[in-house]
Amino acid sequence: MEETVVELNSYLSHENGWLQELADVLQEKHRVMSQEFSKLQERVETAESRVSILETMIDDLQWDIDKIRKREQRLNRHLADVLE
Repeated sequence: MEETVVELNSYLSHENGWLQELADVLQEKHRVMSQEFSKLQERVETAESRVSILETMIDDLQWDIDKIRKREQRLNRHLADVLE
């Protein structure tokens, strides 16, 4: 009976060591993945910020284009009046 207990204890100690190694590996993988996630999240935030800036620039440029077109139309009308 005592021999069985010793064998079972040895087996359980071995399993415990193996499970501890597995836990350590998984914790390291989690740490690495968390760091990678943080870096990717930062890149996404940077890209979103750039997109927002570019959208604002596009809106400003569209406004400028509209303003220039209206001015061109006024100048064309004035030129037509002068040429008549």
